[in-house]
Amino acid sequence: MTPAEEIEARRKDRVARLNDAWADLAASPSFKLVMEDAQIHFGMFKESFLPTDGFNPHAAAQRDGQKSVLAHFARRLARGVALTEDEAVSKPTSAL
Repeated sequence: MTPAEEIEARRKDRVARLNDAWADLAASPSFKLVMEDAQIHFGMFKESFLPTDGFNPHAAAQRDGQKSVLAHFARRLARGVALTEDEAVSKPTSAL
């Protein structure tokens, strides 16, 4: 195995382990609760520019960054759910 092939094999292994970890998190009721709390706490569904801080662009940029992290988590969780559902469909449920 060449060094490039070894690096690619390690990368694929890491991606597979990460996908499994996100799938586990997606199935966890505790993590769903934590994610909902984070969305509320970090204002996932609020406007970035707020009149309460004088429409401060720096504060808006920080809020956008927080939303970006939460959006990444939400996408990865959705992908984890999809992977879990794909496995359920692809795996036989009986020996018949």
